[in-house]
Amino acid sequence: MSKFKVAVVISQVIEKTEMIVGWVWLIFFSLMAFVCMFDKELEVGFKIFFWILALVAVPVISDGRRRKKLRLEYKKYVAHLSNSQTGSLDQMAAELGTSVDVVRENLEKMIKKKFLVNVYIDYRENRLVTASNAQNNAATASLEENAPDVEYVACTCKNCGGANRIPKGAVAECDYCGSSLP
Repeated sequence: MSKFKVAVVISQVIEKTEMIVGWVWLIFFSLMAFVCMFDKELEVGFKIFFWILALVAVPVISDGRRRKKLRLEYKKYVAHLSNSQTGSLDQMAAELGTSVDVVRENLEKMIKKKFLVNVYIDYRENRLVTASNAQNNAATASLEENAPDVEYVACTCKNCGGANRIPKGAVAECDYCGSSLP
């Protein structure tokens, strides 16, 4: 299993765990707090304590929802990135109907969580650059000078669905997830 797939699966497991544990925790301690509200023998401190314990679950549930949203956004981002020649964040934001800041923030999270490998954000040009593209651009420039007849083919990655452009007959890595391409 490739590194990006492991990262996505781990994130999904954490997301599901946070959601289940968070909701069970919230329901259990909310019920306890509600029952304690009618017990006249309990001190106010215990009643407040149970409500605080119930509220601790809210950030856990929120984190699970953020993880889920990021995981679902990942597929959309890879599809847009694979169709983009420039990797422009402005173009991506326009296509997704969101702001450039949100796109940049989501891409930073995806890179940090290892959903996207071999990529970095070029803040100066406001675009996403794949490491292999940066190397390929330099290699392509020298190849085009020496052999302008190099033929490229489009290749779709089996793992992430990203569209890649590789020299015909060559074996390369996916620009988005790093898995090998035929």
